[in-house]
Amino acid sequence: MTGVGRIVVALSLLAGMWPGSVAAQATKAGVVTTLEGNVTAARTTAAQPVALKFKDDVFVNDRVVTGDRSLARLLLGGKAVVTVRERSALTITEVPGRSTIDLDSGKVAVAVAKDKMRPGEQIEVKSPNAVAAVRGTVFVVEVIRASASADNAQGGVTTNHYVFTGSIALTVGSQLVNVAANNFATVTGGVVNSGIMSAAMRATASAGVTPSGLPKVAGAEADAKQAVMSSTIATFTSATVPLTTPPPVPTTPPSTPPPTPFPGSNKSGPTTEEQRFIDNTIVTLPGGTLPPVTPPPVTPPPVLPPVPPPSGPPVSANGILLLGDADIDNPILLSRAALASSLRARQPNVLITNLNGPTVPADLSAYGSIWYVGAFGAISAGDQARLAQFLASGGGLYLTGERQCCAALNGSVQSLLRMVVAGGSDIVVGSTRDFPLSASTFNPTARGGVTAAPHTLTTWFPNTPGELFGISGPNVLATIGEGIVAAAWDSTDLVGEAGRIILMMDVDWLSNQTSLANCNAVCRQNIIDNFLAFLGEPAGPLALTGPMFRSVNETLATRDSFFDLPGMTISSASLDPMFWFSGSTLTTRGVFSRMTGSTIVTGGSFLRLDSGARLIQTGTDPLVSMSAGILGVGAGRAGGNLFDLVGRASSTQVDPDTGLTVGADRPIQPGVQAPVFDADNGAMVGVVGSAYKIDTALLEATAPLLNLKGGTVLATSDNAIDLVNRAKVSIPNDAVSMVTLRSSALIVANGHLVNVAGGSVLNIAGNLVSLADGSSLSILNGLLLNVSGGSSASIGRSLVSFSGFNNVLNVSNSIAPTAIINGIPVAGPTDSFRIGANAIAGAGSGTIRINGVPLTPNTPLSSLTGSLVAVQGSGAVRVGQ
Repeated sequence: MTGVGRIVVALSLLAGMWPGSVAAQATKAGVVTTLEGNVTAARTTAAQPVALKFKDDVFVNDRVVTGDRSLARLLLGGKAVVTVRERSALTITEVPGRSTIDLDSGKVAVAVAKDKMRPGEQIEVKSPNAVAAVRGTVFVVEVIRASASADNAQGGVTTNHYVFTGSIALTVGSQLVNVAANNFATVTGGVVNSGIMSAAMRATASAGVTPSGLPKVAGAEADAKQAVMSSTIATFTSATVPLTTPPPVPTTPPSTPPPTPFPGSNKSGPTTEEQRFIDNTIVTLPGGTLPPVTPPPVTPPPVLPPVPPPSGPPVSANGILLLGDADIDNPILLSRAALASSLRARQPNVLITNLNGPTVPADLSAYGSIWYVGAFGAISAGDQARLAQFLASGGGLYLTGERQCCAALNGSVQSLLRMVVAGGSDIVVGSTRDFPLSASTFNPTARGGVTAAPHTLTTWFPNTPGELFGISGPNVLATIGEGIVAAAWDSTDLVGEAGRIILMMDVDWLSNQTSLANCNAVCRQNIIDNFLAFLGEPAGPLALTGPMFRSVNETLATRDSFFDLPGMTISSASLDPMFWFSGSTLTTRGVFSRMTGSTIVTGGSFLRLDSGARLIQTGTDPLVSMSAGILGVGAGRAGGNLFDLVGRASSTQVDPDTGLTVGADRPIQPGVQAPVFDADNGAMVGVVGSAYKIDTALLEATAPLLNLKGGTVLATSDNAIDLVNRAKVSIPNDAVSMVTLRSSALIVANGHLVNVAGGSVLNIAGNLVSLADGSSLSILNGLLLNVSGGSSASIGRSLVSFSGFNNVLNVSNSIAPTAIINGIPVAGPTDSFRIGANAIAGAGSGTIRINGVPLTPNTPLSSLTGSLVAVQGSGAVRVGQ
């Protein structure tokens, strides 16, 4: 490769790694001064949106998007503070004398300092149907679309403008309207309606545009719920976990700790002058900064302790990724399976992902080494760039070459090597010569001692390998006669002096029986042990500063478990989900995530799917499996959910049974008879949030959503299963309960077992919950089932089914029942309920207590101060009908 060629390659790699291009960095628009939750910036020079952090720069033409429960405050040019509330999208553009905030959806609050503006300079906020120009003003703009599928046509958009100080010049088509302080202007289509703001309008304008005003996952009582959850999780490390006695609910919420800097930032923040402008401006924003309030004294609850590393410092990436040809009948799959088995034998406690395809995922942050085991398909140019970036970050790469049969693969490997090996422009991968099956000799002085430790390697038996040219000395790994059939490079050989590579010119030596007859299982294991040590042998706990895996608009597949996490210690300081898919499709025949004896603590949700993402399972194993160990979800200040499923607002359908409009996206599609979450063998799960939060999406399963066995304890701080808005959960199998407990415990610290709200639909053909063999369900401050917002809940068989012995359902709430219908205390309009005679099955095998009062067929209404089921507002409940 020529000097010019290496420069071009280096620049293209750097452009892929940097958040923005050199040109974009030259046109800085502002800086992030406050950030909560998930906020991204899409840039024309980056393939994927960049996650913004506190003190990050924002550039001209960035498209900034805030997620659920998120907020960003931007200082633009030292002249304006723009607060972007959750679920908003805007683009910042500039021309001489004018900066434009193009608001596509959501809400922004803008404070412009007039004394910072030059003569003739202005800032404008452009919405799909209006433009508001200002010089020195504090105002709020909110874009509301008539339907989520509406495009930018003016007729489908309403834009509200609320002016607090100063004035705005509002342009709507050919109309020019001046809107003064304490006034509003609403634009629907091309029609403008304006007037004086009412108190309600001011409250609407102010909602959600300050960090303290962000809606919380758990509502106003989130802090109390956090305290309950912390106390519950603290029991996980004790020798004995009570199964029937829930922890007490604290009556005084704990004080909120001061915010900490957003993790992961290494950039400088605003200057002193800029910070002074921010401080002086924020107090004028709607609902701005208030004097601190001293909370009442409270004893801090115990919190989930950090997991100490066994020895040495934590490592940031130590997983192993396998990928290559995807043909189901291809024998190369046997080679990858054999390799996975040998890697697991060497490293029993490490993440291994075995993909059924050649595509390199965009997010490789969880992996320390990549093993590309293929033969027929070429490594694409984009994947070559990803692998080059991976090497530049210090990763280890195993590559396969082949004989003349596989010219496409060989050519792509050659292209990659010439890109990453310093002075590697003469490397040739593949020739027309075939080698008969014979012994290949390892080079005892090969690079990095790869043939010397931990075992002494002497002989390799490839199956008709290909040939290499253009390498010499210690880069030669193995030869047959004078022919080079394997090579190795370490950081001293590579561009940027980082990374390691092994290239073996035969793919099926791992599984070919003829090869194994000469190099048996022990021989093969020794080779793999040395290769793993050379490429970067995993060790120590995994410490994350972001998602363990983030996928945007990708298509991935595996025939095995996607994330196999045995005996691992993983902690995340990030508020992001641990596994986060947006618009991607992942198909797995096995388990998506299998945790065996691991200790995993994540600051945000465990698994989130949004923007049309799909997780499709084709096998019958549980989708997420846990055996023993500890899983703590939502340990950060914002909490999180075990499953966070968000469909697209534009993807809806009419439910044929209820006539309600519900989400059509199916983020999770579990296999037939596959439990969605299965925990066994004394697993301990604590979720500061919900086990399931479902928003405008459909979840259909044929097995339990929660299947808890063998002494498992799961505790949530909020509704265990939360259908928040136009969601639908369906289990058409009448032999299945949605929640199944067997010798296990489920604790809902503050909320309902199942909450069906916002026009959602719950349709369960079998039982809502089953308790067997000494299980307990404790709902500390909520209902078994709550329905509101015109929602519908249909349970085909029983609300509760007991079997075995010593099962207990404890329910505590202050929702007084209005009636008892077939033994079920309900609250709400009586005509909202249709409850059959078998709403409680197997009553002799269990006990139900409501606020401590046993529920029997003869319990009078007057003795009950709490309910099992409620319809609040409007809705319908049907059980056993």
